[in-house]
Amino acid sequence: MRLAFGMMVGAALLLGACSKPVDDPQNVPKLGHWRKTNTLTSVEVNGRAYLGDRMPSDIRRLIATKARGDEDECSEPKIRNTQELQDLLPEKLAKNCTAESDIIAPGIHTINGKCDAPDDSGQMTGMSFYGTSTVTPDKIDAKFSIVVTGESRPGKAERVRVAMRQEHVRLGDCPA
Repeated sequence: MRLAFGMMVGAALLLGACSKPVDDPQNVPKLGHWRKTNTLTSVEVNGRAYLGDRMPSDIRRLIATKARGDEDECSEPKIRNTQELQDLLPEKLAKNCTAESDIIAPGIHTINGKCDAPDDSGQMTGMSFYGTSTVTPDKIDAKFSIVVTGESRPGKAERVRVAMRQEHVRLGDCPA
């Protein structure tokens, strides 16, 4: 009898794992096949704009290690509240960060935050980030900037601002 019960539980777990995801009606973006595209829109070092090959090589290397190309997946992008954002920051950005998120109008979200000395090198003295997202059931258009302050050598203050655009577009329903 125990064996039969164990097999029924196992079968139920397997069937549950095979079930199709269900759209969350409380979340604005719909479940479906989404494409995410990241685009670097500008880089400024001490107020001077750099593009392409004119960008300092160390910044180009850093961006290359963090940037990803287009990503496709069957999912339902989740709009995160302040606590959910706060929980993601150590993994996605840096330790010792705080963030706030607000809905300023239907479908328009903002994020603001800062990090205290986000690395152990002693060169970075702080980081801040801010951005705005427009959210519809079939598209998310997020524009955000990260500003890093520090010293490249003692007494030489530096300020780097990187601006990005992240666009999520729903291509249709998930493949069967």
